[in-house]
Amino acid sequence: MPPKGLAFGLDCPLLGVSTLEALALQAHRRYHFRHVVTALDARMGEVYAATLHCLNVAVSLQSDEVVIAPGAFRLPADETDWVGVGSGFSLWDEFTVGVQANMSQHLTDLEPRAEEMAWLATRDLDAGLGQAAHDAQPVYLRNNVAWKKPA
Repeated sequence: MPPKGLAFGLDCPLLGVSTLEALALQAHRRYHFRHVVTALDARMGEVYAATLHCLNVAVSLQSDEVVIAPGAFRLPADETDWVGVGSGFSLWDEFTVGVQANMSQHLTDLEPRAEEMAWLATRDLDAGLGQAAHDAQPVYLRNNVAWKKPA
């Protein structure tokens, strides 16, 4: 049974957890990275991406989560030394020279884990962010999932 059905049947709150945020938290907990760019391969020549700052297991978004072509992705204007994590960096050569120059390294082998998702869910639940199951809606960064051959 899907989580929404379980939450509805048990009359308990439900909340969403960002995969990109969970990936950044893992990078912070494992390697102590503070300024993280998360990117997951979204196929069709695009990545799901976000920039986040991490400090003492507090994670804060520095940009919106987006689905974007690597060549169109931009870092926030500050001159922070960013670290890239996630499968989206298998497209490293497609990111602009400016993005590449502001990243000290990129790791393609990290994948989101349930441990960080559970930690983020507990944090948000404790903060009262849970919703009734009938009110909860998934967040899709890409609404158009049909691939069309370029003209």
